[in-house]
Amino acid sequence: MAASDTSSSPLSARFDLVGKIVVGVAAIAYAIGVFLVSSDLAKYKVSQFSLARPQYVLAGGVWLVTTVVATGLPFLMAVLTKFGDFTERGKFGRIYFAILSVICSGFAFTTIINVVMPSAGFWSIVPYAFFAETVFFLIAWANLPSAKEADANHDGKKKISLVPSGIGFGLIALFLWTTAYNISIFPNVEPSLGGGKHPTGHVVFCQPKEGEELQLAAMLGPIKQTNLTTNKSLEIVLVDADFVVLAYMDKVPEEYQHGVRKVLAGPVIGYKTVLIKKILVASILYD
Repeated sequence: MAASDTSSSPLSARFDLVGKIVVGVAAIAYAIGVFLVSSDLAKYKVSQFSLARPQYVLAGGVWLVTTVVATGLPFLMAVLTKFGDFTERGKFGRIYFAILSVICSGFAFTTIINVVMPSAGFWSIVPYAFFAETVFFLIAWANLPSAKEADANHDGKKKISLVPSGIGFGLIALFLWTTAYNISIFPNVEPSLGGGKHPTGHVVFCQPKEGEELQLAAMLGPIKQTNLTTNKSLEIVLVDADFVVLAYMDKVPEEYQHGVRKVLAGPVIGYKTVLIKKILVASILYD
């Protein structure tokens, strides 16, 4: 019995380690999901925080998948390029493999981004994806030790672990990637995947009480009196149990209207956010 317990303990320890890693990764993805969604709502001056929102899980899950492709592939390719055996072709074989690695990871990255934001178009994503993968590949290469340092038999010196290099690359890559993802990708990710691409639609209001029609008109502009529907399509930022958050273009700067935007002109489009009680909304006609 003692021998059986001894033999099973290493396996149990491995399962415990894997479990802790999975829980840690899930926690990081969930925290990033909270950050992404909260940052997106903050642009509309909306502050709503609930730990039970499914969007956090979806947003964090999509971020995690894209992160693995965006940063994990370049790191793996950099390791294979730096420590692979290219004795037949020497330096040129290593260069060819590095170029091929960036091309392969670039197309894989383009594919996954095209899935989460198909409206962008595959070929329009390609230049940015290849640039990102090239940058991450070079960062990974710079963080890795030399092949001699990683060789335990070189000059009798102790072999250098790749773990610190992986951690260093991970911290740099995650910061750069999460920043770029929050600014350029998350706002265009489909809402079905927890993204910030808010749908648009016309809002049909319930029959308002006396005096409420003027309040609605003051907030949203002219409303059709026949069926109390907004004349223009609005951005549906958030729908929860109590409120519907709407956004619409408030003002377009003059320089943008004439096709010329000054460097210090500020935001091109200003959005006005309106918070409507859900009991006043009869239905939403999504575009």
